[in-house]
This record gives sequence, C-alpha cells and structure tokens, in this order.
Amino acid sequence: MGKPFTPERLAAIRRMRRARRLYKQQPLFAYHILCGIYPGYSYEEFMDDLRYRRPPRRRRGRNNLVRYGRYARMVQLADRY
Repeated sequence: MGKPFTPERLAAIRRMRRARRLYKQQPLFAYHILCGIYPGYSYEEFMDDLRYRRPPRRRRGRNNLVRYGRYARMVQLADRY
C-alpha cells in the first residue's frame, strides 16, 4: 500500500474530526472546549479544521422520462417492435 501517515498528520486528522463533530453538536462552545483540550489552539486553526477540503460533487439533472419509470418499458417495447 501507500506510505503510512506520520504521527503529526494523524494527530491533525483526529483534531479535525473532533472539531467537526463538536461543532455539529455544540456550535457555540466547540471552540472553547477545543481550547481546553489542545493548548495553543487558535481560532484560525479551528476555522481551518472546519473547512471542507474538496469541492462538492456535481449532480446530474433528472430526466423526466426516467423519473416516472415508464422510459425503460417504452424502450423495451420499441426494441420488440
């Protein structure tokens, strides 16, 4: 497999996951709680931990013919014809 993560990178990933989970549960007090857990934790690091790393996935629009479930049957009947 690939190269394993360094201990610093693993600690950063764990901190980021904890920050996101706490922010979902208690958005007002998440930063204060994390400051108690991690000494020297700044607000910029907190905001950086909360931001998403990759762009959202694009969704394709739905086709009206497929939406109601008759399109496959119409194609099947057209093939038989």
